[in-house]
Amino acid sequence: MEHWRETDEALLLVVPIGRAKGRVGGGDFGLKGDLLHRGGGLVYTGAQMMRLDVLECIDDTVFSLNVPWDELISRNRLRGVVYPGIWRDIGTPEGLEAAHGAMGAPHV
Repeated sequence: MEHWRETDEALLLVVPIGRAKGRVGGGDFGLKGDLLHRGGGLVYTGAQMMRLDVLECIDDTVFSLNVPWDELISRNRLRGVVYPGIWRDIGTPEGLEAAHGAMGAPHV
């Protein structure tokens, strides 16, 4: 919350790919100042804040967040903040298993 500005439309939490444990593939974004752009060594963590009116132009009930993000990027309005810690990708069964192991938790 401390990074959100009243004028923001969206703010994404990103992490450098070197601290994205279990990540397969490249980064999602790069950062110039605090503005995000496509390509680069930053991974979207899945955490964001976005004004709801950014989504008003989308008529579909199912859509990719790339739609509003790309529109915001085109207007230099997509901001990012870098997470300073380690982030684990749990988008695959292997990633989830690795996260459980890193926490010392039994697999459920």
